[in-house]
Amino acid sequence: RILQVENVLFKVHRSVLVDKSLFFRDMFDVTHDFGFDESQGSSDQNPIINEGSTVQGFELFLSVLYDKWRPDAARMSDEMMVQLLQLSQKYQSKSAREHGLKRLQNRLWHISPTKLVSISLKYQIKDVFEHAFSQLVWLHVNKLDCDILTIPVWNTLIMAKEQLDLHRRIVACEPPPMVHLTCCQDRKTCDDDWRQVWWNGMGRFLLNGRNPLSFDDTM
Repeated sequence: RILQVENVLFKVHRSVLVDKSLFFRDMFDVTHDFGFDESQGSSDQNPIINEGSTVQGFELFLSVLYDKWRPDAARMSDEMMVQLLQLSQKYQSKSAREHGLKRLQNRLWHISPTKLVSISLKYQIKDVFEHAFSQLVWLHVNKLDCDILTIPVWNTLIMAKEQLDLHRRIVACEPPPMVHLTCCQDRKTCDDDWRQVWWNGMGRFLLNGRNPLSFDDTM
């Protein structure tokens, strides 16, 4: 079959498209079963038009479908990775999605949590969303981040931050119980001293107005 992306024509084996893409399999089945015009894609003059894709992105998509050449995952740009996920969703290709997800997993710590949340929601990647959201909770969100996040995610983020702030205040004000030695003769005084030490140290670090520390950093 002849497919056109931008101004470039691709001649692709129908068997490969049918085997690796539910979209093309269904399209060819419907065309055949219902007697629709099968001339589209049969020649350079009448190609199947692929809109919304770039030549480079479609070349990568075909390389995965043919399983002949795949760019080194470490060298694929993040933009190309997103294009591959987009095409895998558009054409319902499990092979392309798996390759895109592999690249995404290798880049989790190099892409901003906000962008990861956006990608994971758009392409329904649960484990990536969980990773990104857990990172986002601890970051200061700027206006650009707010524009990228959806309202449900933004609302959930606010509630999560509120609960963490509440827990921080509780930990700062309520020290863990003191374990007394059997020889301790004044447990009340020990408890009072322990609360004072906790507040002067842990409490002040956790509730510092200018630079509050996390529990791990404080410890």
